Amino acid sequence: MKKPQKIYLGIAIALFFVFGVYFISNTEALTNGMLNIGTADSYQNPLPKPAPLLATGNWCNWNDINKDGKVNSSDVTIARNGFTNPDKTKCAVACDASNRYCNWNDVNKDGAVNDTDVNIIRNNYTAFGPKCTGSFDQCSFGEKRCSGDIAQTCGNWNSDYYLEFGGDEQCPYGCENGACKLPPPLPSILKDDFNSYQNSDLNGQGGWSGSNVFQVQDTLIYEGAKAIKANVDGFLEIFKYGQQKADGVLGIYLRTDEIGRGAYFHIFENDHVKGGFYCAGGNMRVYTWGPDYNIGVCNLNTWYFVQIQWRSVPDQKIRFRIDNGDWTAWDYPASAWTNGPNRVRLSTTGTGASYFDYISETPCNP
Repeated sequence: MKKPQKIYLGIAIALFFVFGVYFISNTEALTNGMLNIGTADSYQNPLPKPAPLLATGNWCNWNDINKDGKVNSSDVTIARNGFTNPDKTKCAVACDASNRYCNWNDVNKDGAVNDTDVNIIRNNYTAFGPKCTGSFDQCSFGEKRCSGDIAQTCGNWNSDYYLEFGGDEQCPYGCENGACKLPPPLPSILKDDFNSYQNSDLNGQGGWSGSNVFQVQDTLIYEGAKAIKANVDGFLEIFKYGQQKADGVLGIYLRTDEIGRGAYFHIFENDHVKGGFYCAGGNMRVYTWGPDYNIGVCNLNTWYFVQIQWRSVPDQKIRFRIDNGDWTAWDYPASAWTNGPNRVRLSTTGTGASYFDYISETPCNP
């Protein structure tokens, strides 16, 4: 009758031994988080609640624990060893910068090193494999690119270990070669090429009003079919209204055939002059708040395209240039405007002939 008891006891001891070994083995697996450091298929999965998979880009940044430019078994080993490191108790709050264990193993950067961090590494390594080899930088520092209508520059924008494009700048006029395109030509008060006018007085045509000295003619022109000539002694002028612009640019082609003759162009706000320029005495001169001064030469029988630009922000100022050359420094206007220039004036003085053609914000190709 005692033999069955001995048999049962033997069986119980055997079962205890088997399950004991199994329990110890799995306890070690649970403690270590990951035992094997071979291929992804060899990893144990002892944690009952796997974390969601990261995005591929974040995976590279988060799982290259030793920051050697690739994700491989070395990172898994570091995570495993670090997870069992007694120092993990020091990472209950924010990780100290001096604690390498915290910096490397608090994968999700929540201020603590725990099962969640090991789980993230295991799941992502299994899902993606060691695919992040080489540099994780998306670009070279300072490199620029366009992302649609957004200009971006390469830098460390998210405070991780690597470079990526960021610093988004929305480009209202589109992006090209990594930079925002310039706005279209600034709005002009008006545009007039005189080509549709009759050969006669400019006064009364196209909104022009003033002296009858200014004549539409087709003998000496810069572009198109017609230009304006003034050939009477004395100071004479003619005006035309356009759109009122607080900021803008406007130019005209000028020419004279006598050294003592002057061809003038000015912008106004109603009856008040704001600035201008003129060809006289062999020089191109500008009219601002102070004494007139030269900005270039003005040879006889030569067309020049001269522009005036004005701005209202950050202050009211004007500047000039000749034939698409360099702009002068910003200068104060002859007087401040209320809403912006809205009127232009052609004028002439002295002896000889003055010529005017093609009023526009940009030069033309005749």
